[in-house]
Amino acid sequence: MNVLQDARVQKGIRRLRAMGLKVHLHFKSENEGYVFIDMLSVIQYIIRTIDKNLKYPKRRIYYDRDLNVIAIHVWKEKGDVLWLKRK
Repeated sequence: MNVLQDARVQKGIRRLRAMGLKVHLHFKSENEGYVFIDMLSVIQYIIRTIDKNLKYPKRRIYYDRDLNVIAIHVWKEKGDVLWLKRK
């Protein structure tokens, strides 16, 4: 049996795919293999995670390829009231 067909490895691959990551498998030999994860899917996963954790309503999160950064654009329109919690 190939190492990438091991039940524990397959379970890990299923978990990665359930996270929305694109996973590619490469068999080097019977006892050795590689799991490659597409970088764009990693970036999209990070953006989804950041978006879930930010509560500010007027925001846009995107990946800027030129700068190689994830940017968070926030803004306030005229007439908006910001409610601040007291500690």
